[in-house]
Amino acid sequence: LLHFGPKETFDEASSLELYLKDTIFESENLKYNITIIKKIRKIIKFSKKEELIKQIKNDLILLDN
Repeated sequence: LLHFGPKETFDEASSLELYLKDTIFESENLKYNITIIKKIRKIIKFSKKEELIKQIKNDLILLDN
């Protein structure tokens, strides 16, 4: 699951955030290639942090299917 863009919910600047399920990194000094397969939704500004967390959980479920 990857996010690239502004962190609307927190009114913060753009960032790149990547979540890799079931992955353990042996070293932080290695380089990785990432392939983006599909966009699942647009960036949404949530009114509460908890709403964002719930949506991320739903996004992960969607990716598992």
